[in-house]
Formats: sequence, structure tokens, C-alpha cells
Amino acid sequence: MFKDMDVSRDLAGVFRQWARPFRDVDLGVNVLTHGIWPTYHPMDVILPPIMAEYQNAFKQFYNSQHKNRVLTWQHSLGHCRLRAYFPKGTKELQVSLLQAIVLLLFNDCAIDVSLSYRDIHKKTGIDEDNDQFKFNAKFQAELVRIKINSIQMKETIKENEETKERVFQDRQFQVDAAIVRIMKARKRMSHVNLSAEIYEQLKFHIPKRIESLIERDYLERDAEESNVYKYLA
Repeated sequence: MFKDMDVSRDLAGVFRQWARPFRDVDLGVNVLTHGIWPTYHPMDVILPPIMAEYQNAFKQFYNSQHKNRVLTWQHSLGHCRLRAYFPKGTKELQVSLLQAIVLLLFNDCAIDVSLSYRDIHKKTGIDEDNDQFKFNAKFQAELVRIKINSIQMKETIKENEETKERVFQDRQFQVDAAIVRIMKARKRMSHVNLSAEIYEQLKFHIPKRIESLIERDYLERDAEESNVYKYLA
């Protein structure tokens, strides 16, 4: 996980040099390894044109660096800082990406114009309801920087178990691939050394994956030393 964050910081620096200027917009992307982090269902939304343009630019940049990788955008985890101009002063709003998408719709509206949930759904793809919303020109606050919290959806016990199961399944494949890769290179290793090598590469370990690979004839135990494994070509 820490490696992902370090790589993302380095990637962001290279991307800023690679991409052409995008007016007053700045983009930071954390590229996370599938299987190490919790699994989330992707949420399709309609991004404002400048955001969509910048996102596509990052996708082109990333594909130029990594030919065989696929990016899955998790819009529900994004966050933004918006500079908002109110009659009573300029504020910096710290909001989720979904909140930002909705707020930016009001850039194209007169101050007294409201948007229905149906209007917002049509322009953003965010779930529909029946309320009406409009820009509050009378908003005022002592703070210049204001954080607007998102409403956190409470995960049910079933959803929590399903999330854990998806993470477990994703990690199983990753551990299996690491074991086969290590044993193919080393040919013969003790249980202690193999376990240490797996943890060194992945920073986690799932029990019984070695036994599973033995059952599937990827590995076998040494006939004389039961705690030593041999790779089967």
C-alpha cells in the first residue's frame, strides 16, 4: 500500500510535466493495485468537460507508461477543492468529487435559478430524486477554507462480508502468482524462506495457498525434507 502511494506521487510529478496546462484545474491521481486495497464497485458519472478532458489526458499518459494495464476510475472516492465566489467573499470548499460535479452545474445558472434532481441526474448521472436545489448567494462563513462532509452510506453486514470475500479472492490470485514466480526462479525453497519472500514482495500472506498449488501440481514437497518445496515445470 505504501509503495502505491510513493509511486503515485512520482507519477503525478511526471504527469504535470507531460500534460499541457489545463487552465485553473489541477489533477492528482492515486493509482492503486487491484487486490491489495478494498474492492469498490465503479460508479459511472458524467464529468464536467474540463474534468473529463483532464482525466482522458491522464489515461493517455498512463497508457504510454504502462502498455498492458487498465485503469478503473473510482469516482465515489474522489475529492476536490473548489474556489467559490460569493457576494460576501471568496471561499475554498473541500468537497467530494460527486459534490463538486453538482456544484459546478450552477456555474451555468443564474443566481435565482434552481435545478431539480431530475436535471442533476440528467447532467451528471447521479441517482435521481424529487428535490429542488439552487445556489445560495447569501452564504457566509468566518472560515475561508470550508470542508463539506459527505453523507457516508452505512455498509450492511452482508455488504461487509461480500467486500471481505472479494478482497480475499483478489489476494488469493496475487499470492498464487507470486509463489509460482518465485519458485520458477529458485526451483527449490524451504517453507520459511518462501513465506518470507512472499511477504517481502506483497506485504501480506494468505495461509494454505502453498498447499493449494501443491494440489494443482505447481509445486511438490521434497521427498526427504517435508518443509522444502520444489517447482514443477
